[in-house]
Amino acid sequence: MVPLVPRMLALGLASWAAGPAEGLLVTNKGKALWHLTYQAARGSGGFHRRGLASVGDVFEKRKEFTQEDVEAFVELTGDANPIHTVAGRGGNERPIVPGLLCSSLFPSIIGTTFPGSLYLGQTLRFRKKVYVGDAVVARLVVSRVQGRRTTFETTCVKEESGEVAVEGEAGALVRQP
Repeated sequence: MVPLVPRMLALGLASWAAGPAEGLLVTNKGKALWHLTYQAARGSGGFHRRGLASVGDVFEKRKEFTQEDVEAFVELTGDANPIHTVAGRGGNERPIVPGLLCSSLFPSIIGTTFPGSLYLGQTLRFRKKVYVGDAVVARLVVSRVQGRRTTFETTCVKEESGEVAVEGEAGALVRQP
């Protein structure tokens, strides 16, 4: 473990969760810098070693959406399409995770990695269905940095098949320390 991580845990800047948890992997140009485990649902954890993003930095988060996650999203948004809640609808063996729920991992990564940042926008293309119970990995790659304005290439990949389910580009004003 990177020596800084235990200190950040002690200071409350990051947290370590036991049991089922989400992971955040920070790399630069293919070299893993560290991997943190935290629970995004509790809003805890997240940081970046320099406080600023660099072109080539990669941030990943793994998530397996449950039926409860989908039902909460449907309730919140009012999206009553039965393909999200009832198996067998539209010829699907399992309910489909809403594409916007999958893509919500992108601002989650930015917000927990760079607390206080402002998410500016997102383009999305939905390529493959994600079913309840599928594990996905959301990945952001820093493609451009102009002062605080940072652009990320975004993908959400189905872990088992490696297929890209969602792709696009996100922009944020990254908060500096």
